Amino acid sequence: MSTSLVILQILITRILANGFQLDYAIKSESWCKLRAYFVIMAALISLTMETFSTIDRYFSTCREVKMRNLSSMRTAKFLAACSVPICLVINVPTLIYYDIYLLGGQPVCLSVNAIYNSYISYIYSPILIGMLPFSLMILFGLLTCRNIQIIGRRRTDASVITSVTGGGVIGGGSSVQSVSSRRMDAQLTSMFLMNIIVVSTAVFPYSAYNIYSAITLNFQKDSDRRAIEGFIAQTVLLL
Repeated sequence: MSTSLVILQILITRILANGFQLDYAIKSESWCKLRAYFVIMAALISLTMETFSTIDRYFSTCREVKMRNLSSMRTAKFLAACSVPICLVINVPTLIYYDIYLLGGQPVCLSVNAIYNSYISYIYSPILIGMLPFSLMILFGLLTCRNIQIIGRRRTDASVITSVTGGGVIGGGSSVQSVSSRRMDAQLTSMFLMNIIVVSTAVFPYSAYNIYSAITLNFQKDSDRRAIEGFIAQTVLLL
C-alpha cells in the first residue's frame, strides 16, 4: 500500500507537469533523478509484494500441513526483508543515468544511456514488472482456485455424510451450510481471478510503452506524434 501511495504522489506531479506545465523535474536535476527512481522502484516493490501475496494464498489453501506452514507472518517478513533491499539496489542506476536533456529544443527528464535503456526495455519492463509477476500470479492464482474447489467439494461431501441418518434424511442446517460454503468459495475464486485481470491490465500497457519509448528514443518526431505519445504515456502511467 505504501509503495502504491508513493507512485500516486509521483504521478500527481506528472499530471501537473503535462496538464499545467508545472514540471519541476526539468528545472531540478535532483528531482528528475528521484522522481524516476521512486516510480521505477515503487512499481517493482508493489508488484513483488502482490506476487508474494498470491503465492501466500496458494500455500494457505494447501491440504498438506508443511505447505500451509509456509503461509506465515515470519515467512512474509523474511521475504519482504530480502526483496525490498534488492529492489532498492538494482534500480540505483536510475539515479545515475536520468538527467535533464534537450530534446527538440525542450528540456526533458530522461535517460539517454544505451545500456540502461536496454535494461529498462528488455529486462525491467517486459520481465520484472511484466511476464514474471504476471505468470506467477496466473499460475498460483489458478492453483489457489483449484485448492478452494477441492476444499469446497470435501466440505460438501463431509456435510452430506455427517448429516445422513437412518432412512437417508439430510439435515436442513447442513444443506444451508453447504450452499453458504459454495457461495464463499465462488466469491474467493472470483476475487483471485479479478485481481489477476486488474494487475495484467495495468502492467502490460506500461511495459509495452516503455519498450516503444526506448526503441524510438532517437527518432525524429513531429509535434502531433509527440502529443499522441504524451497522451498514451499519461494514460498507461495512470493505469
